[in-house]
Amino acid sequence: MNDLRTIITFELPHDAHLVKTKLESEGIQVTLNDELTVQVDNYISNAIGGIKLQVLERDIITAKSILKELGYIKTKSKQQNFKNSFWFSITSKIPIIGKLAFELRILILIGIVITIGAISIVISQMPSKYELLTGETWYLNMVKYNGKYYQPNTMAFKLVLNNGYSEYIDFETNGTVRMPGFNTNWVNGKWKLENGKVIIFDSDTLNYIYDGNYEITVNSNSILLKSESTEINGHSNTIRLF
Repeated sequence: MNDLRTIITFELPHDAHLVKTKLESEGIQVTLNDELTVQVDNYISNAIGGIKLQVLERDIITAKSILKELGYIKTKSKQQNFKNSFWFSITSKIPIIGKLAFELRILILIGIVITIGAISIVISQMPSKYELLTGETWYLNMVKYNGKYYQPNTMAFKLVLNNGYSEYIDFETNGTVRMPGFNTNWVNGKWKLENGKVIIFDSDTLNYIYDGNYEITVNSNSILLKSESTEINGHSNTIRLF
């Protein structure tokens, strides 16, 4: 524990002696190494690494504390610590943002993360295509078959809405589907959702109109089904914001 350790170097002898005097006044034993060599020729100070101020190992902490108070040892500022940090390095490489102050970069990145998180939550809570199809009764505006538009007219008891719509297509969770007739009774068939497409099959009547693979565009308010021959356009009677 009595080994000498270099804690600071000086280029000029008088600077070294000032610090030596201060430390010794605090009861710390000090040795100046290479002092005589530098006194002979000040210009070789840098070449030999300057005058080494050495203290006993047991006095290192106390001596460095005094040197900090005197201003000979500089403590890194918070900004310097930021510049040496991982996050400072990473954020400085981001286009546009990297030119801003470090604190502002962090605030912007936090805002981006919060925004992405909020969007993810909204998307995760939005109903799937299957939920939209089965969760609504879809009232039909028109059915297009082989390029011509036809108005459905089912020959059965129907509930007429206030807006005048009574014809609908109803996708059940058990895999059955009810569709309007054209001066006929209801058409009953089967359906499934496969690879993002609606497949209607085994219709008991009008299968040449309804059976097929349909591209689907659906949200909470409207539905559009398109196959090679048939286009079904409808809407929901429920008004939602999502």
